[in-house]
Amino acid sequence: MALKVELKPHERIIIGACVITNTDQRARLLIDGDKIPILREKDILTPDTADTSGQACLSGGAIDVYFAGSAAQSRHLLQSGA
Repeated sequence: MALKVELKPHERIIIGACVITNTDQRARLLIDGDKIPILREKDILTPDTADTSGQACLSGGAIDVYFAGSAAQSRHLLQSGA
C-alpha cells in the first residue's frame, strides 16, 4: 500500500537521500516502496524548536540513526535551502 502525503506550498520532505521541495500549490504524493526512510520537514526536531534539554540532545542524533548514512547529506540540503 502506498503512503499518501500532502505537501503545503513550499513544504519539503526527505525521501531517502533526496530533498523534495513543493512549489506554490498544494501537492499530493503517493509513495510506494520498501524500507525507504521518509521524513517531513515539519516533523524534524531542531535545536531551535526543542523545548527541553533532552529534546535538544536528540535533535540531530535521531535523524542520523533514522537515515543511517544519508542523514548528513539530507540535513545539509535542508539547511542550505536547496
